[in-house]
Amino acid sequence: MDYTRLRRCIQIVGLVQIFGVSWSLKCYTCDNEHSNFLCNSEINLVECEDGMDTCQTIVGYSDISGKLFIMKECTKNESCQLQAAESREAPCNLELSNWICTQCCYTDSCNVNGATILTYTNVKKSLFLPVFLLLIII
Repeated sequence: MDYTRLRRCIQIVGLVQIFGVSWSLKCYTCDNEHSNFLCNSEINLVECEDGMDTCQTIVGYSDISGKLFIMKECTKNESCQLQAAESREAPCNLELSNWICTQCCYTDSCNVNGATILTYTNVKKSLFLPVFLLLIII
């Protein structure tokens, strides 16, 4: 048995524990912001808790407030998929007076650009689309 190799493995495991090396997912988080820019500061990039394997972004518009709302968070894939399925019931159609779009992604910082899953039927006719895309990119 190669004790040098075993000792090296034990040292590496010890260093990982000492320095707290983490392989957790990192997601941008924000709640009810009106601009994607406000969600994307470095302070909003957080390490997700154990078990959280998905970055979720929800973008919507309410005719009551007349504003976009953006929410980003760490979540579990099942929860995000459920939210996305519910969003499909009130499709991400920019011609509606109220709409919501949900995006699930799975890599570090993947939710930087907001929800991009749009219902493209009738979106071409919408004058709101360029403004929406600018707000998401900014």
